[in-house]
Amino acid sequence: MSEMQIDILTLFPDTVHAVLHESIIGRAAKKGAVEINCVQIRDYTENRQSAAA
Repeated sequence: MSEMQIDILTLFPDTVHAVLHESIIGRAAKKGAVEINCVQIRDYTENRQSAAA
């Protein structure tokens, strides 16, 4: 288990994940010091268009 967990809510989880894993935080994640979770906000919307307003 990692020492720190970071949860990021975003409309663009793939982009954020890619950027973070190429940074200093990404190196920490590879060493197991931090765990990064990018969550798609649209997964939690209640309207049928999945619009995040």
